Amino acid sequence: MAKELSKLGISTTLIPDACVYMIMSRVNKVLIPANGLMANGGLIAQGGVLGVCETAAAHKVPVIAICGLYKLSPLFPFDQDTFNQLLSPSWIYDLPD
Repeated sequence: MAKELSKLGISTTLIPDACVYMIMSRVNKVLIPANGLMANGGLIAQGGVLGVCETAAAHKVPVIAICGLYKLSPLFPFDQDTFNQLLSPSWIYDLPD
């Protein structure tokens, strides 16, 4: 996302996860890409986004989630396992016996 924004002439800085809390006091807004937006306002996003959002809240920095209209969902997640699939890793990688 940072590459796409910089190609459009928007000044961006990509910050590693380990440096988020240190740099957040100098940030004026946080943009995060969303994989899905639920009916209750919940967000499905990549790992690490929750920590960034909590850090932004601690520093009173606004967080803006960006997603296309096709990612809006009428579904309502009742718990954290609603959209997670717990499968064996063997279908991805076969370990030799």
